[in-house]
Amino acid sequence: MTSDIIIGPDGRPDAASSGRVAVAVGGIIDAHHHFWDLANNHYPWLQEQLITAHFGDYAAIRRSYLAPDLRADLGQVNLAASVHIEAHWRGGTAPEGETAWLTGHARDHGLPSVMMGAADLAAPDLDQVLAAHQAFPGFRGIRVMAMGRGAPEGAALYRDPQFQRGMAAMVAQDLCVDLQAPPITHVAVADLAAQFPKARIAITHCGLPLDRSAEGLERWRDGMSRLAEAPNVVVKLSGLAMTDWHWTCDSLAPLVQHLRTAFGPRRLMFGSNFPVDGLFSDYPTLLAGYVAALGPLPEADLRAIFHDTAKGFYRIDTPQPPKSKTP
Repeated sequence: MTSDIIIGPDGRPDAASSGRVAVAVGGIIDAHHHFWDLANNHYPWLQEQLITAHFGDYAAIRRSYLAPDLRADLGQVNLAASVHIEAHWRGGTAPEGETAWLTGHARDHGLPSVMMGAADLAAPDLDQVLAAHQAFPGFRGIRVMAMGRGAPEGAALYRDPQFQRGMAAMVAQDLCVDLQAPPITHVAVADLAAQFPKARIAITHCGLPLDRSAEGLERWRDGMSRLAEAPNVVVKLSGLAMTDWHWTCDSLAPLVQHLRTAFGPRRLMFGSNFPVDGLFSDYPTLLAGYVAALGPLPEADLRAIFHDTAKGFYRIDTPQPPKSKTP
């Protein structure tokens, strides 16, 4: 399949290649994207005080981004299903409101297929928040943000006994957990996965290889290899564009191929991270870039990475979603 992908002089693939990939796997599942409605909902990081983030200036995405916008960005890519990841709704206040809103949006537009909400796993009211989310059938679990949550960068959070009680609640309710896990947290997350072997854990954005020095990449490789020892951990091939703003297939390949070797295709899943990674690429080019970076693979492995892993992990049973209504 990758032999069909033409790499241009800029080191990026021909965007048309992504359409062939999507056909080959029977339609992709995008395991990580966001929607936001700035006209009717509240997102402080988009509407009020700007944040300092590893994706730099994000003025271009400070606008509503909804299912019709994602469908327009897909181009010729056939989307079988999608997983919405919480978008810091109301600064973390009443997060079940986002799940309620997304349920209505999916009813009207066919996307998202399922959704990951927000909750503080260390909070005393976690059970009530989870119950509120679970009133909606598309809810699948919680995304946890570690950065800025304690020294060193979230490792303290993952070792906190209150957080671990929250993890026990997630396991008891068979809910998925998406963990933001920069390299300094990898050991703590590996220990967490071992402590909760029945937990359904997804590492977002390839484990955030933000430090591209030789030492930084070695630390990232060691940490991801340690995480790969936990059979209940899967990894999202997502977010690399926002850690490598001028990415090429050659710059993605060493990271993507390390993950392919460490985790295998049945523990990897693709996520576009749109619209955030749309700051650095159009959707079809980004998809084809990940395929090219993986290197030659059998069609069954491509189908696992771009469809089957996400379908199983998030329990996506919906067929091809209907076309969006005209907004």
